[in-house]
Amino acid sequence: MSKFRSRVGGRRPELLNLSWASIDLDDATVRFKRRKGRRDRIVPVNPDVVDVLRKVRAQTMQEPGPFTGL
Repeated sequence: MSKFRSRVGGRRPELLNLSWASIDLDDATVRFKRRKGRRDRIVPVNPDVVDVLRKVRAQTMQEPGPFTGL
């Protein structure tokens, strides 16, 4: 398991497709959209990751998501 997944709780394709609208930094959660009739998955986020995402958001708000272009 990668270090990245263990701190955020998402699989690589989920993270790469993540939008800012799916991230709630105040509640420290990320909503992963499920496909094929399954429910969305809400995952708590580590406080260190929240801090990093706040910094990334300030720099990339014009982008659709935090991991665009990776």
